[in-house]
Amino acid sequence: MSMLNYRPLNLPIAQKIVAVIALLFSQCNVAATTPLLEQLNETGVAVYGNLGKANHVFGYRFRVLEAGQIDQVGGYFSGRKTLFIFNDSDQLVAATPVNGNGSGFTWSTLNSPLLVEAGQIYRVLVRAGTDQTSAASWSVPMPFSQGGIQVLSLQQGWSSNTDPDIWIKSVQILFEQHARGLVDLRFTASDDADNSPVDPTQPQDANETVQPPVAGDPHPATPGVVDSFGQIAPSGPMGMGFMAVRAYYRDYPRQAGECSMEVHDRYWVRDAAGVTHPTWHPPVDAASGCHFGHEHGDDPRTSPNYAFGEGVPFGFTHGTGVEVDRHEDHVGHKVVVQSGWGLVDGNPQNGSQPASDAIRGTGVSCDWLSKLHQGSWSRDALANNTHEYFLNLRCTDGVQLRLKQLVTFGPPELVTNICGNPPVGQTDALSNPDRSSEAFPSGVAATSGTAVVNALDGKREFACINNLLWKERLEELWKSDGVIELPAGGFIQYSPYYVVLNPARYLDHEWAVRGANDGYLSSIDLCFDDNAAYRGQAMGFCNSVPAVLSQLPSQSRQGDIRNPMNGTKRVIHPKSIVVYTANEAGNGNTIRFCTNRLGRDTRTLESGSCELDEIEQLVSRSDRRQWGWNGSDVNSINVDGQLRGAGYLNEWIRDFSAPGIRFPN
Repeated sequence: MSMLNYRPLNLPIAQKIVAVIALLFSQCNVAATTPLLEQLNETGVAVYGNLGKANHVFGYRFRVLEAGQIDQVGGYFSGRKTLFIFNDSDQLVAATPVNGNGSGFTWSTLNSPLLVEAGQIYRVLVRAGTDQTSAASWSVPMPFSQGGIQVLSLQQGWSSNTDPDIWIKSVQILFEQHARGLVDLRFTASDDADNSPVDPTQPQDANETVQPPVAGDPHPATPGVVDSFGQIAPSGPMGMGFMAVRAYYRDYPRQAGECSMEVHDRYWVRDAAGVTHPTWHPPVDAASGCHFGHEHGDDPRTSPNYAFGEGVPFGFTHGTGVEVDRHEDHVGHKVVVQSGWGLVDGNPQNGSQPASDAIRGTGVSCDWLSKLHQGSWSRDALANNTHEYFLNLRCTDGVQLRLKQLVTFGPPELVTNICGNPPVGQTDALSNPDRSSEAFPSGVAATSGTAVVNALDGKREFACINNLLWKERLEELWKSDGVIELPAGGFIQYSPYYVVLNPARYLDHEWAVRGANDGYLSSIDLCFDDNAAYRGQAMGFCNSVPAVLSQLPSQSRQGDIRNPMNGTKRVIHPKSIVVYTANEAGNGNTIRFCTNRLGRDTRTLESGSCELDEIEQLVSRSDRRQWGWNGSDVNSINVDGQLRGAGYLNEWIRDFSAPGIRFPN
């Protein structure tokens, strides 16, 4: 996909917006405008492609400032897609197909112009439909005005359903200033209408309010949480997470175009005790355009559970204590947002095969916001088995969870070795079916290992090198041992999969045989014959590795920005969540309780707050004892009228590739 040629203005962004609004108020009749395209031409930000997945929905929400008509819609994408315009009640008011050419904006004329009045609000949206056919543009200031249109917010959704009346319900504000999936419209103000311009800073109807800034909250767009997303520097008591940020900047100095630590520090959230913690930030700072060099997954502000979860404070459970001393690096914090997914009964491991068992909908839908410290680049997770985990879940059957703890992933210093037989028709004489799931020493000494007391199958799992000869990707699986026991015998159990498909680090189970100090191996080294772990045949994933990296030594090639093994590709599977609270004291809809940082030593919190070094948790009194409800309908398929689950590595698929991301991530 080629680049658009934008001409940046010399004015700062804020001045540009003021200038545009002033121009708008000085004219009664405005010529035809294509709002997003014109704004892109002003901001000078380039476009890059191949980001969107088939289920992505993209677009923007806008207010009409002057009466007129919309006669065309267009987009910058590849292939034929239908663009839709919805009113503010999510009713479809216009639609037309557009044939994208992948090299610039293409346009299509509506069968009948859409007549619009000043003050009305609409959304223009498109569902990608096909992987890697949509584009993205960075640093589009929100809101902005062009001609007679004010763009209020970028919008994004995710749905496997092709019916626009269904997928429109998944669309939410995209708080990042990234115009993911470039779609636009052409608006012309009427010459014969009352075109008194609308003041875009004021409410336009009785149901709309313009929220004033909240004292002490620099980002009031997320009510209920005091946070900053690039607005101001942190103040007051600082959490442990800032120590990890400083260690990152010390150990991995900035490269050209990367953000300073001062810019990074402007992304924070404050907890109930007044302590400030680092939080999610986009890969690129919207105000300056600098790169952070790493990513933290989904934007938590797009989740309906963001305020319920009290924000996402990185390093909240870290520190020293009786139960465990734990400090994790900064870049490993990864956020997952999945809203409105349908809970299903059944969990076939391969939903694409007709022989797979059918699943059925339960009629329950859920909103999910989680954060796992999933360090897939360092030695840390090869030994230390506790990792910070937040789960904020709300479902229509009444189940609610707000949990923060250090979760154990198998025993310390051991990982799981998967070295089973290859698929039928392929040969691998070295595979050993007797070692198909074996706890294996990593060779790395734990610095904060924690005993597993409620062992299910919590683990960090690696496929052995022999198996990689017939696999097209690495698979580093994290499956938690998530059990919290309640004071009166109740419990909460959860065990989602979190998989990294392009980890920077690999665990070689034959490290002792080749005389290494431990099992740590740079993943990309498996592709080249200048290291002892090379098996004489490049792995399938090596097809994406630039051959030029063979000319670099191991450490340099791992840190090279061209190295695709940087941890950006991940898959999540929710699995089952069981809640039993029937015997717990009280009669409220929710139960507040306190635990230590490991989620242990539980005590009921009837009033007040938890003690120092305790963490307040929350669970609903709505039990769920359905052990078979262990999947979602995301990316499911229909075979002969039966619903089949997407299965392992095909449910909640994420690709966070973005400019500037490099090792460590």
